[in-house]
Amino acid sequence: MAFIEESDLLIYITQRDLDQITEEDPVVIDESIKDSLEYAAEMLRHRFDMIAEFAKVAPNRNRQLLKQTIAVAIFYINERIPTDILPESREMAFERANDWLKEVQEGKRQTTLTPIDEEAGTGHNISYGSHPRNNDNFI
Repeated sequence: MAFIEESDLLIYITQRDLDQITEEDPVVIDESIKDSLEYAAEMLRHRFDMIAEFAKVAPNRNRQLLKQTIAVAIFYINERIPTDILPESREMAFERANDWLKEVQEGKRQTTLTPIDEEAGTGHNISYGSHPRNNDNFI
């Protein structure tokens, strides 16, 4: 079982709308879900063990992470609409999801996500700042 299933999307979008937008192609849904999970992982993997998080299944999934990744997946699905107009509610949900992910990334929100185990070497180390400036003049 995956972190997000198609049935999870049906909480926020009707089956009829989902079938209409995706033309009943399950690959579109699967790829949108994968893209949304990668989007969230890119933002959070430097602080949290996203492999462990995405391995969780109901009822152990973090509900906020689930909700935000579903919003991103539905946004990606709605990008398939052949017009230049995305539904405003989908854009707003994507913006809220993006804001939540940024706040978690910056440590402004407390979550129950699994932190990186630095001793085990999981996650990615990121260093901030730069090297001291060199005043060498080779001219």
